[in-house]
Amino acid sequence: MSDMDEKNAYQKLGYRIVIDELVVQASIGIYPHERKKKQPLVISLNLNIATEINTDSTMDNPIAMENKNFICYKQLCDDLQAIVALGHIPLLEDLGEMLAECCFARKQVQSIWLSLKKPQAIKTAKGAGIELSMQRK
Repeated sequence: MSDMDEKNAYQKLGYRIVIDELVVQASIGIYPHERKKKQPLVISLNLNIATEINTDSTMDNPIAMENKNFICYKQLCDDLQAIVALGHIPLLEDLGEMLAECCFARKQVQSIWLSLKKPQAIKTAKGAGIELSMQRK
């Protein structure tokens, strides 16, 4: 089989961006003690990127690169942390939707899987939280 035949033997579906266990301090929860003190929140997400990566971009400007189909991991994490820092949010579900909206603001993102866990929520568990899956219409 030639190199050209091997390239035509499969179809690239896209890329997946992974952020694994980003730990932030959050004012989140419905209990009175959760309103008074921030607690650790663990964010994990997968972003499915269905577009081709434009490799003609220069590597010196991550923000400009993001506009050319790249997603800058640092900028994404900074944006997620800024949303968490906005103030008290009663429900993980509400925060999950806010974070998903932030991800979908990047036109390259076709679908997401997001996990939010509160590691101190239940003493006998490693964490408790939600998972959210969404896709662009």
